[in-house]
Amino acid sequence: MTEFSGRIERLLDMVEKVIIMKGEIPSDPTMWEIHMSGGIIRVDAEHMDRTTAFRKQYLKTFNTPAPGFKDDWIPFVQVLGEMAETTVAGEESELVYIAKQIMEKIRELPITDDQGDAGTGRALLRLGGYLCLSSTRIGEIVEVMHYHIAPNVLSTTMTALGYKAEGTRPIRCNGKLYRFWWFKESIINENADPSEIPEEKISEGDA
Repeated sequence: MTEFSGRIERLLDMVEKVIIMKGEIPSDPTMWEIHMSGGIIRVDAEHMDRTTAFRKQYLKTFNTPAPGFKDDWIPFVQVLGEMAETTVAGEESELVYIAKQIMEKIRELPITDDQGDAGTGRALLRLGGYLCLSSTRIGEIVEVMHYHIAPNVLSTTMTALGYKAEGTRPIRCNGKLYRFWWFKESIINENADPSEIPEEKISEGDA
């Protein structure tokens, strides 16, 4: 067992509990909450390998500098880790929030078995256990909702949430290949009626 200096021992004595909060998806930040007598210090896990973030938060919380660690920092973090309980963060990250909001809009779309309709982006195409939507239509939804998120980031986030298959795959519609996002059929609300697809036609060049 590591022997700490008296100042670090007193610091450990102040620690009441440690909570490590993970996000819903791997790219979400993992936060360490160190509950101490008189305050809570929150540090991103990516910054727990060095003292800087901890010392800044300690000074902000207690209005006094944390003791110097010298070579004690990593053993100190190991002790905190042994004390820690792990939980899922109650608040969604911005990426998860955006992905969920866009998913709600996608669920509102009608469903079709006609690849011609799917090529226009006006409907989800039912295919092999998936409901597919053109990449162009996804971009339009993002733009209308005024979100600023790169398509690859949104795709990765939705895949991590279990909404869709990884990446995009092409489907031939009306003689042209379109890139589609393949959503799991169980995720989409299937109450939509294919007859609700608007009658007006959209040319392939607009899809």
